[in-house]
Amino acid sequence: MSSSAEYRCRKATTTSSVGAGIVHLTLHVPGPSQAMAALWGDGRTLTKWNLARVWQCSGPEFRRAVRWLDGKVLTGKPTVLDLLDARTQATVGVGLHCLVSSLYTLAEVDVAGSECPDGGYHLETESVHGEIVDDDDVVLKPSANRAMPLLRCSD
Repeated sequence: MSSSAEYRCRKATTTSSVGAGIVHLTLHVPGPSQAMAALWGDGRTLTKWNLARVWQCSGPEFRRAVRWLDGKVLTGKPTVLDLLDARTQATVGVGLHCLVSSLYTLAEVDVAGSECPDGGYHLETESVHGEIVDDDDVVLKPSANRAMPLLRCSD
């Protein structure tokens, strides 16, 4: 294993830098791992953790990483989690000893919003502006790149 892969494994399994809270697992290889305050303001940390990189770890490092997940909240993209029925979601939660939740991401801003433990959704207001148009439509505008505004809306 290369030294950079070892560093990623050690960094991903270190709890002191991340703290307790919610973990979003992503399998998109170029996706970054990052931590931020939970968007719903209850003092938890929301961590986006790239599991594709963790899978490159050796067996003991991978098992340590999975043990680190114990008791945290597991999130995934809503388009993926919507494919899981409630029983399957519960089975994943029981298997990993954590709650299962959704995290909305956009390529332009990374984390746009997340589902809180109570089932509501919260926007990351520093990186995206959201507007509810009607019962079925939400418009999101990334605010990070002021030189090139980009509007994203539903069909």
